[in-house]
This record gives sequence, C-alpha cells and structure tokens, in this order.
Amino acid sequence: MHHILTPNEQYVCGLLIADPLYCSDEGHDPQEYMQPIAEFLKRDVITDTDKVRLADQLIRQFLGDIKPAVIAEDERDRALLAEAFEELDTSYRMGMSLGSVDDLVATHRAMRSAA
Repeated sequence: MHHILTPNEQYVCGLLIADPLYCSDEGHDPQEYMQPIAEFLKRDVITDTDKVRLADQLIRQFLGDIKPAVIAEDERDRALLAEAFEELDTSYRMGMSLGSVDDLVATHRAMRSAA
C-alpha cells in the first residue's frame, strides 16, 4: 500500500507515538487526539473497523472540546427566552402587542450578534 504520509510526517508520528508530549518540546500544545491519529496513520493496513473506531474517538474528543461553548450558548438562549417572555408579559399587562415570542427571541439574538 502506498503510504499517505511523507517521510517526515511518518517520523513525527513515530515520535508522537513514543512520547505523546513531543509537540510540547517544539512549542505546540499536545492534544489527546494526536497519539491515536499518529498510530492510525502509521499502519500499513487500515480496516473499516479501525476507521470507525478512530472517528468515534475524534467525535468524542471534539464534543468534549466544544462542551463549554455549547453550555454557554444554552445559557444565553435561556436568558434570551426569559427576557423575551418577560417583555411579552409586560406588553400584555400594558395592553400592547409585541408579536410572538419567536419574534422577540430573534430580535434579541440579532442584537446579541451585532454586539
């Protein structure tokens, strides 16, 4: 099988396999996914099962990495929704109509994006 890595890429993969912190010696932040990918890419034969296993590891790592951002967006959405309901409730008590909750949430999101 023709190898997909250049000789230097193969060399660095070998270094990462031997020492997962190798990249930190070069001034880069080592990431958890680097060693499994290096091991995967160094193989001569890559089965479909291997591909699925690696994809699963990468997806789990990715979802873990973005979890704080997802939580922050969920909190912002809850705050926007609470604010929209408060404005809607106030408008009803004052006999005014501001439109639907969806319209209010969309307006607040647009204002947040512009800020």
